[in-house]
Amino acid sequence: MIAEGRQFEKGSRMYLETDSENCIYRVVSLGLFNTTSCYRVERSGADSILLVAMESGRMNIRTEGGGAVLEKGCCALFDCSAGHSYDTPVPSSFLWMHFKGPDVSKLTRSITDGGAGMVLSDVWEDAKNLCQAILATHEGEAAIKKERQSSMLYSFLMKALERNAPRHSTDRDIRVRKAEEYIMLSLADRPKLEEIAKQASISKSQLERLFVKEERMSVHAYILERRFDTAKRLLAESDLPVARIAFQTGFSESSFSSKFRKRTGLTPLEYRRRGKVFE
Repeated sequence: MIAEGRQFEKGSRMYLETDSENCIYRVVSLGLFNTTSCYRVERSGADSILLVAMESGRMNIRTEGGGAVLEKGCCALFDCSAGHSYDTPVPSSFLWMHFKGPDVSKLTRSITDGGAGMVLSDVWEDAKNLCQAILATHEGEAAIKKERQSSMLYSFLMKALERNAPRHSTDRDIRVRKAEEYIMLSLADRPKLEEIAKQASISKSQLERLFVKEERMSVHAYILERRFDTAKRLLAESDLPVARIAFQTGFSESSFSSKFRKRTGLTPLEYRRRGKVFE
């Protein structure tokens, strides 16, 4: 619980997530805030995406991409990597969640039209339910595994993309976007072409043609590239054992080092040490 004071009213609480590094999409922190008219946050930047679902009151949001007013029954999604601020000019109540994941900034831009459409009214109920479900895990009402939380985040983002992309002036095919996000979520399971095509609601041959057109590579080549990119990120940004990283990115423990070295010219441990030097 957060103590009542100048910015917060009774019932406000927040939680920090831990032990979620093994997940593709991972919650960093979340909570329910009941705020006064004095509540204000201003940051130069943060390494996460913020989801806010307003239950009452009003919030003013300002980012480098523009501004927005968030009212009851609406939610907002925006990238916190650049400078931003938000405040509640009247007493307000809202659920919120900071989360991370590979390519999640790119996905957020697709959903919000580069930030211009950060207010999402048609997925407010979904955003609220997502935050409440994960919040309940911290309050003893239910236990949702980290992998399940990752899957729930993925499902929400896909629904937001599907409902908002038609309004935006993007030339990216939503079927490719859905396929790419499913691939990222399923790296450890080495997703098959049939499964990916099913998620995108198209045939295998259509999927291959779309990837060659939009990504200039086959689906197999795209999966391989994402597996190595994710392995590099986990080596550089986490202290996970190499064997765990191999599993998380769909490689066998016995073949990971040799394949990684062939791809990068370095062993996984050499790559990790080099990354630490330049931190």
